[in-house]
Amino acid sequence: MKNFPLVILLLIAIYVIPIGCGKRLDLGPQRLEMVFAQWIPTTNPLVIREGEWCITPDELKTLSAQGITGELFANGIITRGQGEKKGRVVVVLATNVADSVELRQPDGRNAIYLQRGSTFVLLPTNTPTIAKTLTIKPYDAPVDGHTTVWWIDMGSVIQGGTAIIWNKHRSTK
Repeated sequence: MKNFPLVILLLIAIYVIPIGCGKRLDLGPQRLEMVFAQWIPTTNPLVIREGEWCITPDELKTLSAQGITGELFANGIITRGQGEKKGRVVVVLATNVADSVELRQPDGRNAIYLQRGSTFVLLPTNTPTIAKTLTIKPYDAPVDGHTTVWWIDMGSVIQGGTAIIWNKHRSTK
């Protein structure tokens, strides 16, 4: 009983302070669905040219509400991790990233990261995230040329792959 105040302070430091600072603790495993989409801006309304089944109507509506027009080429759905909690993230890129970028994983929710210049906007903006990240970075592949690669922190292991091969798609204007 003598250490009871210390235990309470530790619990507050571990659970309350990080949440109050906008960072959530990872309180268990999460399955994360990832979709990477190349965006080619045009003046036409936003359409999906490849991978229609990868992007939901709600996600397309969210992007259109941001004033996004043109063409999307989605490269499939990748799922990593395990557990009851499931998150989903769509990463929309107009160009290859110049450097490594860390994006926080959504906390069991659906989210979109939209590239705006050298930054990424999280949509919806109030989406809770956890400390685990999804990292994207440029890579010059010997066969494919300029690519964006990804890797994901799943706690005990890190996995990755190719997100976008940049010379693959051309606008169909």
